[in-house]
Amino acid sequence: RIINDPYVIEGFKSVDRGHFVPDKYRAITYEDKDIDIGFGQKIYKPTTSAQLISFLSPRPGGNYLVIGAGTGYLSAILGAITGSKGSVIALERILII
Repeated sequence: RIINDPYVIEGFKSVDRGHFVPDKYRAITYEDKDIDIGFGQKIYKPTTSAQLISFLSPRPGGNYLVIGAGTGYLSAILGAITGSKGSVIALERILII
């Protein structure tokens, strides 16, 4: 087990990584691998993502700023943890339309 924080565990359970992975990588969506999202960026493997979020010790009602949000996967997890009484502001420099 990488994480023990129940809030972080529930946050990861409530957000499907598959919604944030490019179609060409669907076969490895749930493997513990980094996934290239283009422009020199990647979605970190789940163990790294879990460690990053755990270092924040996020809680319901918390307020967080994510700079370099990429696909928004980690921001979505933070949003699931903070709930309706908290806020997550996520910024990304690359806009893909």
